[in-house]
Amino acid sequence: MSGRLKWYVAAVCTAGLLVLAALVLSIDLDRVREVPVAIAMFTAFVVLGELVAIPIGLDHRPKDVAVASTFAYGLVPLAGPGVAALAFVLASAVADVARRKAVVKTVFNAAQYVLALAAGGALYAALGGGYQVHTATLPALAVGGLAFMLINYVLVSVVTSLDHGIPVLQGFRRDDIRLELGTTAMVLALAPVAVVVADRSLALLPALLVPLGAIYLASKGEFLAREQQAEAERDADRQRRLAEQEQEVVRRLQEADRMKADLLATVSHELRSPLTTILGVFGILRIRRRRLGPGERDHLVAMGIGQSNSSHVQIQKQ
Repeated sequence: MSGRLKWYVAAVCTAGLLVLAALVLSIDLDRVREVPVAIAMFTAFVVLGELVAIPIGLDHRPKDVAVASTFAYGLVPLAGPGVAALAFVLASAVADVARRKAVVKTVFNAAQYVLALAAGGALYAALGGGYQVHTATLPALAVGGLAFMLINYVLVSVVTSLDHGIPVLQGFRRDDIRLELGTTAMVLALAPVAVVVADRSLALLPALLVPLGAIYLASKGEFLAREQQAEAERDADRQRRLAEQEQEVVRRLQEADRMKADLLATVSHELRSPLTTILGVFGILRIRRRRLGPGERDHLVAMGIGQSNSSHVQIQKQ
C-alpha cells in the first residue's frame, strides 16, 4: 500500500468513524420505536443487496454498485440518517466478511458509506425533509440522493485509482460513470417508493425486489457485455501482435536467404579462377603424362596444390 493510499484510507476511516458517532448520538429513539418492523425489513434488504452487489470496472480495477442503496437511503426519511448509517455499516461488514475482504477494506467501505449517507441525510433535512415522503419533500429527497450517490462514487473512485497506482482523474472513466451512476440513480429512485409502500403495508415491501432485480440483471448484463467486448479487443490485439511477429520472422528468413544467395555467388566467383587452373593442371597431367619429366610433373602438381590452398583460404575468409 503506497503512502498516499495509506493517508487517504486513514483520513476517510477516521472521518467516517467520527461522523458515525455523531449520527448514532442523533438517532431519534421515539421514531425507532414507532417503526421497528419497517427498520428491520429495510435493514435485511440492505444486507441482501450488499451481498448481490453488481461488480463493474475493467482493467483490473473492480468496483461494486449496491442495489441495497434503495433501502439504505430509504431509511433516511423513514428513521433518520443515523439508523441508515448503522444499517449500511452492518450490511457492508456482513458482505465484506462473506467475501473475506481485509479488515482495512471493511472499515473503509463502512466509512465511505457513512460519509455519503451523512451528506445525503444532511441535505435532505436542510431542505425540509422529514419522516413523511410526499410531493413537497421529493426535491429534498432527490438532492440528498444525488449527494449520497456522488460522494460515494468519488470516494470509491479515488481509492481505486490510488490502489492501482494510476492518476486519480483517470479513475473517473466515462463508461464507468455512465454505468455506475446510471445504475445507482435508478436504484435510488425507488427509495421514496419503498418508504411510501412501507407506510401503507409492509407486506407489499418485498414486491420492490422485482424492479430491483430487473435493474440488477440489466446492469449485470451490460457489465458482462463490456467484459466480452474488452476480451474480444484483447484477442484482436494479441492476433495483431502475432501477425506482426510472423511478418518479422518471414522478413528475417527472406533476408537470410538473400544473404545466403549473395554468399554463394561470391564464393562461386572467387573459386572460379583457382578451379580452372586446377582442372587445367589435371588435364595436362592426363594428356601429357608420358611426355612430361618428373620435374615438370612435380611443378604442375605443386601448382594445383597452391591453387587449392588459395581457394581454401578464400573460403575461410568468406
